[in-house]
Amino acid sequence: MRDELNWNENQVLLAARMVREHYYPDAGTYTPEWVLVLAIRDLLRTHPASSPEELFELLITRSEIKSQGQLSRYAASSVITRLALSVSGTVSASRASVFSGSRKFSFGKLSAVVSFFTRRTENICPTKLNQLLFYSDFANFVTNGSSITGAKYLRGNDGPILHRYESVLKTLFFTGTVVFKNGDSDRSIEVGDPSDVYNLPLLELVTMTWVLNNFGSMTASEIREYSQREGAYRFTRQDDFIAYEYARLLQKLPEPMHGSPGVL
Repeated sequence: MRDELNWNENQVLLAARMVREHYYPDAGTYTPEWVLVLAIRDLLRTHPASSPEELFELLITRSEIKSQGQLSRYAASSVITRLALSVSGTVSASRASVFSGSRKFSFGKLSAVVSFFTRRTENICPTKLNQLLFYSDFANFVTNGSSITGAKYLRGNDGPILHRYESVLKTLFFTGTVVFKNGDSDRSIEVGDPSDVYNLPLLELVTMTWVLNNFGSMTASEIREYSQREGAYRFTRQDDFIAYEYARLLQKLPEPMHGSPGVL
């Protein structure tokens, strides 16, 4: 059973900001916010009543940190190292991996995932399809160690959104992967010339089936509102890319299969 925390979002963000400004006050948006948020998440498990100031002290005072479980991964020394790398400008590949789920983007795989959902979901619209893609990539990252498509997602106004989603939809249409009912891209999507879904690895098909079973019956409004409650959305700045490390905070997650690498 997953560990559920009743986070006070403002307290977490305040503590993260204090730690970031302590180490690199001029780093701006180049600091990996997810490192700090997840460090605070782990500290709250053992210090649930701590104030932002107390969490700040625990994170910057190495002698005070007692590594337990995943906390060792986000100890102050690790935070310092990651912050230093991020502001050095020498880790563009690592940054890309953080936001693409440790995989290079593949339009072919994206087409296959889209075909999977459009063939199995009635009245699917662009909004719902986008959320199903998001959950497939992020859930697969947790259970299997990488995203499925290598796509990047932004914190949009109405939830996580695939980077350049409108362009992706147009390309899917022009390649025949999907068709729009009545030619209207704001309405339901139907499968066109389906990509070969079964070229996808079994573990990815298992993830997609789990997403379909858990979110496929939701309306576009329901899944959009649900995604806005995700830590991945709440702890990412508006219009910034969402770090795949936030996948571990999803409200629902599939059980890892035996032998699956995962990242938990």
